[in-house]
Amino acid sequence: GRVEVYTIRVFNRGSAPARNLQLTATIPDEMQPEAPNDPNGPTQAGRTLTFPSLAALEAGKETKYTIRLRALRAGAIKLTAELQSAELTTPLHEEETTTIFGEAATAAPLAVQEPPPPLAPPISPPALPPPLPEPTRPGSH
Repeated sequence: GRVEVYTIRVFNRGSAPARNLQLTATIPDEMQPEAPNDPNGPTQAGRTLTFPSLAALEAGKETKYTIRLRALRAGAIKLTAELQSAELTTPLHEEETTTIFGEAATAAPLAVQEPPPPLAPPISPPALPPPLPEPTRPGSH
């Protein structure tokens, strides 16, 4: 099957360094990881890839993680990534769906509907303003 490359971009949109970042990704059953000879790459346990911890990510900076997966069969597949840090009380969760066409068991080439956009879980979510009140019309209750 065809090899798909996913790039996970992590941005620190906060005003202080993010500490002890840990990224994990769950591999869908329809894919298998292509293991490059990278001693700094992720380790695999079952369907989970765990990237080496990052001690700090400065405010306004980004880091990138790359995952190479080979399609085993056609279908809609979902790659899931989760980011934890010392500052987060709840891990950030992001999913990317890719549709694989063709039969992975045959020699027919597989095609991806669109190249997957990078997953970009922010380090600190932006503050949203409160919702505006619903407009009222004179005479309506």
